Amino acid sequence: MLSNLFIFSTIASSLLFAFFVWLIAHYTLTRQSNPDRERVSTIIALTLLCWFSAVLLLAKAGIFLANPLFAPGIVFGFLLLFELLRRAFFSQTIRKIASDAPMVFLITVQTYRIVGVGFLALYTQNLLPAAFAIPSGWGDIIIGATAPTVAAIYYLGKPYARRLATIWNYLGIADLIMAIGVGILAFSKPVQLLQTTPSTELLALFPMATVPLFAVPLAFFLHLLCLRILKVEAKFKS
Repeated sequence: MLSNLFIFSTIASSLLFAFFVWLIAHYTLTRQSNPDRERVSTIIALTLLCWFSAVLLLAKAGIFLANPLFAPGIVFGFLLLFELLRRAFFSQTIRKIASDAPMVFLITVQTYRIVGVGFLALYTQNLLPAAFAIPSGWGDIIIGATAPTVAAIYYLGKPYARRLATIWNYLGIADLIMAIGVGILAFSKPVQLLQTTPSTELLALFPMATVPLFAVPLAFFLHLLCLRILKVEAKFKS
């Protein structure tokens, strides 16, 4: 169904995305001269690795596809993740990392999203429906391709940099919400509300499940983090 090269690329790109997210956290901890930086850095790395591995192993075992509530479960998963992240911000260490993380890096790491070209490739093979693959694929490609430019403009301190970064982050969030929404509506019966052929059940299979259950939530969190930093900057400079 999926070529070995595509499977390898999907796993490798998601792992690389996670690695760079950890690298940003580790770099931020180092800049802060945090006495617990090694311990906190290790915890973050293990959390990302365990999260990714759990999704990968469950997908390999066919757990997600066998569960008819997989698609709506993604919504509850996002709500749970949001609550966990909200609680995590009560930790002084986590809040300090979040507030000091370099915005340029947080934006640049979203270059990963150019892997959205994979959705278009799967559409051409009739493995994903056009209603999902085309807007999601192109949306990700646009966000990923423009990330370095937005980051560079922010780094150079252009007068419009913060406004551009804010708009870009909201567009990135809208792209993710649209992808998850269509992905759920076009999923296999009994939850399929958007009649497409094929359905989006491929997203519940190994290794594609890592996209909605790992990469998307992580990208979503990074966008929210950027918006939080931009909001704080706006208050500080007003």
